[in-house]
Amino acid sequence: MLNAPVGHAPAGLRPMRRNYCRSLGRGFAALAFGLLFGSAGHAATIQTRWSGETPIITVVGDLQLRDGQVFANQISGLNNGIVVLSSPGGNLVAGLRIGTLIHLKGFITVVPNGHYCASACAIAWLGGMPRYMGESGRVGFHAAYQIENGRPEEIGAGNALVGAYLSRLGLSDRAVVYITSAPPTSIQWLSIDDAKALGIGVIVVPSKGPAEIPTPPSPPPVMTAPPSQQAHKTKRSELEAAAKAFVGAYFAHWSESNSDALRYFETAYAGTINFDGHPVPRQLLMAEKRKYAAHWPERIYTTRPSTIKATCTESTSECTITGQVEWDCRDIDGGQRSVGLANFTLQIRMSAQQEVKVTGEWSSVIARRQ
Repeated sequence: MLNAPVGHAPAGLRPMRRNYCRSLGRGFAALAFGLLFGSAGHAATIQTRWSGETPIITVVGDLQLRDGQVFANQISGLNNGIVVLSSPGGNLVAGLRIGTLIHLKGFITVVPNGHYCASACAIAWLGGMPRYMGESGRVGFHAAYQIENGRPEEIGAGNALVGAYLSRLGLSDRAVVYITSAPPTSIQWLSIDDAKALGIGVIVVPSKGPAEIPTPPSPPPVMTAPPSQQAHKTKRSELEAAAKAFVGAYFAHWSESNSDALRYFETAYAGTINFDGHPVPRQLLMAEKRKYAAHWPERIYTTRPSTIKATCTESTSECTITGQVEWDCRDIDGGQRSVGLANFTLQIRMSAQQEVKVTGEWSSVIARRQ
């Protein structure tokens, strides 16, 4: 089972850090929003420029399947960044992978004034934390499709991946329906009123003059129990919340470049892992994961948040996490693809310093899709 795609869902991790640009200033804003793009409609150009210590990653033109890997390589080693998008769309898998990486890294996304970001580009833009859209910019959505007999036909596997991705971003069911409802031959352009009504967070950039990007405010604390009960419930709820957050990031790390993903997983496992019911030394499991990464260089794993459950033991800070995950793995050069849905179980242990180690991993395929 070590060579099955779902059996190599990414493993353990330190809790996610949210990396925001603290103070970008008007000088950066003029760069980001007054950026001169090449014309969209050609293969995407992905480049990184710097404004002081802030990397500005521009994605311009039609997204091709390999652009997910190009983007992963481009952001390797970056801890913060702003992704500026201008694209009519293109390959859905590339858009999903770029959006997954944007969300994983905590990057900001921007569609500048006078530019548009549609289809797969819009899917990537949604990964931003936060998302900016120029007052005269446009963001548009439609259902996933492929060409059959010369005509665009919706594809269930693509929409399943999109739905899982959008749910992990925290979007409501109403928002998911809105984003995926337009048929392939049309497009749903996002209005600010629609975004507000659906809970799709968007910050509008005025069309006149540069605008400074503020630091997103922290949510206020929420009391869930009277003070006498708070300590006990907080410990358990914090463990369970951390475990659920961990598992989403755990799977998302497979969207990184091979070097980044494997470096991440190298620190994730305990010395011995209970893998599918068998004790496996970390070195052996990592050797198999290296083979897997080389065989499937294009990868997307997205959990279904509604299925995630975590049970934690306070005295040992150990948790068992169960749920379902969608995957789409490809070898472009070899012409191979694996798409499907699986159940998974992870066992993790958290240290006092909030470091997480994976001690157990199981999976079983529910369905493989065409």
